[in-house]
Amino acid sequence: MSGLDYIIIPLKFITVGFVVGLGGCLTGLTATRHDTLRSLLPRGFSRGMLIVMVVSVLFSLDL
Repeated sequence: MSGLDYIIIPLKFITVGFVVGLGGCLTGLTATRHDTLRSLLPRGFSRGMLIVMVVSVLFSLDL
């Protein structure tokens, strides 16, 4: 392991947490009167999972 690995891993965790938080806020702020908890929970969960996968793929690329 190089010194860069010790920086990349915490940076990935911080980025995932920040972007998942933004995704959760986006889900809550775009809710309408017709949305219920039954429709918001799956939307927020799937959005969070997609965000985690995208950030993980972006950090795994060797650019």
